[in-house]
Amino acid sequence: MINNLQNQKGLKETEVLSPTFNLLYEYEIKDLKIMHYDLYRIKKANELDHLGIFSENEKTIKVIEWPDLIKTPLSNKLEIYLEYEKNDSERKMRINGQGKWKDFENEV
Repeated sequence: MINNLQNQKGLKETEVLSPTFNLLYEYEIKDLKIMHYDLYRIKKANELDHLGIFSENEKTIKVIEWPDLIKTPLSNKLEIYLEYEKNDSERKMRINGQGKWKDFENEV
């Protein structure tokens, strides 16, 4: 997703790292800020309060891996589900949009 946005804005692709050890990586793409969270190591929901996940900003896209601890209802979200196919190198992707993303649903 991040590389796709970079291409659309005419920017050079950068390496997209998994923030497993760092809970957050931030990317600037012209006027957009992408905040890529990986919550795998978070054990308690109250630890999420310090990460800024729930702050709203029109120019920010938040990508959240392992969102299971998030109990706060988010009105505008795009959920992406990946499932392995029979061939382990292939995946099926399902997209579910809510709020301002409600018309963006797909299965690939």
